[in-house]
Amino acid sequence: MVGMMRTLPMNIQNPENLIVYQKLLGQMLLYPPNVSGWPNGKSWIDSSTLMLRLQIPQIWSGLRPLEYSPREDDDIDMGMKSRETALNKSFKNPNITIDWTRVEKAFNKKNCEDYLIQNQKSLDMDTVKNFSDNSVKMDVINLMSTPEYQLM
Repeated sequence: MVGMMRTLPMNIQNPENLIVYQKLLGQMLLYPPNVSGWPNGKSWIDSSTLMLRLQIPQIWSGLRPLEYSPREDDDIDMGMKSRETALNKSFKNPNITIDWTRVEKAFNKKNCEDYLIQNQKSLDMDTVKNFSDNSVKMDVINLMSTPEYQLM
């Protein structure tokens, strides 16, 4: 999520609603799972959050709706059920607008994968390109929707 926010120039109209994404991904800022913090490396990604991670580029681009809801976890919420209920009822899309013109200028006549994927050997670019309309926007969305991007 943070990597996408750093890479893509975006305007977030309701940044407070990004808390829902933190909760869905199990990474509430300032609420680590235990006193040692979050696990290192790839061990912090589990199968329940990986599917959402693969869909966030499409959700933020407006190609797919957010169809998840945060699960209840009293260890994280620490008894703040009334605040969680209010958050769930008032949740709206964070209204993210990505400046695709700037993205297109940045990646014009370049291979997006050279800049977005660290280990390209594990990625079959032909498969990624099959889901693209040959635009920079779709190339970026499709690359960010791969496990290779999400697991870096």
